[in-house]
Amino acid sequence: ACAWTNTGTQPVQPPVVNCWDAFSFDNTACAWTNTGTQPQKPTVACFQMVGNFNNDTCSWTVSGTQPVKPTVTCSQTVGNFNNTTCDWTVINLPTSGSSGYAKCNNDSTLFEQPTYPFLSSLLPAGTATGGTWIDEVNPSSIVGGKGLEKFNPYEVAKGDYNLKYVITDGSCSYTVKVVMTVDDKCVLLPACNFLVHNAFSPNGDNTNEVFIIENIDQTVCFPTNTVEIYNRWGVLVFETNQYDNSTRVFRGISEGRATVSKSAELPTGTYFYIIQYTDDKGETFKKDGYLYLTR
Repeated sequence: ACAWTNTGTQPVQPPVVNCWDAFSFDNTACAWTNTGTQPQKPTVACFQMVGNFNNDTCSWTVSGTQPVKPTVTCSQTVGNFNNTTCDWTVINLPTSGSSGYAKCNNDSTLFEQPTYPFLSSLLPAGTATGGTWIDEVNPSSIVGGKGLEKFNPYEVAKGDYNLKYVITDGSCSYTVKVVMTVDDKCVLLPACNFLVHNAFSPNGDNTNEVFIIENIDQTVCFPTNTVEIYNRWGVLVFETNQYDNSTRVFRGISEGRATVSKSAELPTGTYFYIIQYTDDKGETFKKDGYLYLTR
């Protein structure tokens, strides 16, 4: 045949013993190389354990389940599971407590403003919901439904008002006391005052077309001011610095906030204004109230 005959054969591949084995033939070393490695042990939660490696499923055996939420008394609540301490966080609610807040008795609509907090925001962290607010001295001071209660300070005598938030769960109950301080610090200085005209009708008849804040442009009295206007859902629809009743004025047109398109004519309804300003002494004040827009 006048040719060389190759009588050699490639070594047989070793048997696969482990599920992760991966063989390749190295022609330089003339041997099979196993490039596979056993998967690393997984990182598990604090309540889990890693067992033996399972060569059938080619994975580690992980056992253990998260502890069941504990049963607590009505004066406690369960928070999130803590993977460091490996237990549930149990919050002991206060059997009694107090917090304070101050409001002015000349703010006739302050309690209705989007920025005025609900009474629930004054409660200690972790306080259960579903309780009842009580003002034993002046019951009409608390307005709003469940979870949306607010305090009305209008024309209330100055002093501290002890509001109670009572929660009852079966035979277990507790009370959180909120001290509401009413003062008269919102009264403007008599030498410098402005008047809010809280109704206007931007309907094109050239009468009462814009929202007027009389004397707000008197910079001797009020060197700086900012005006914000919100709709009934608390969406900001207008804001400006140095409101002057002419070039910087609310004309019932949206400034484009959230769900209200920019330059859209705002519908007839009740809006809320917040005016922050400084006086000639550099002190900062705030005034807010209702605004009625009709077309």
